Amino acid sequence: MKNKPLLTSLLCVSLNVACSKSESEQTQTVQSQKNNDALATQKASLRPELQPWVGHYQADTPCKTCITRCEGCEGTHVDLKLYADQSYRLVRERNAQDEPAEHLAGRFVFLDAAQDKIQLVGTSQRGLIVRAGDFTEIYNQDTGLAYDSSDEFILEKS
Repeated sequence: MKNKPLLTSLLCVSLNVACSKSESEQTQTVQSQKNNDALATQKASLRPELQPWVGHYQADTPCKTCITRCEGCEGTHVDLKLYADQSYRLVRERNAQDEPAEHLAGRFVFLDAAQDKIQLVGTSQRGLIVRAGDFTEIYNQDTGLAYDSSDEFILEKS
């Protein structure tokens, strides 16, 4: 008989702990579902014209001062990320020299009605990017045209 109140108390505490765990698990499940819903909404709200652009691009291009690879030109590694909010992050690093990498960030804008050309706002060189069919290419920012050695300016999307 003396153990009955103790047993009852122990049973109540056990039920309380079990209920609180259940509520905690439910809260985590609800939070996880909210996160999944937010990602789905974000993907669904991606404007159609941005879908082909958003992503991670890389290339090894001629140096910033060269329009094609020349003797002794090890080129520049380009790492470009385009985001759904029309922002970008660009890292350009010379392959042969111990210069610090150039880090740029900003917004990009569409330059044509077909939305196949973008300009990386804030870049002084090689910020004109064109999507043509299955590939994306850096164009000459001064002329608005492809470089003569255009195959050296193709960005690979990963």
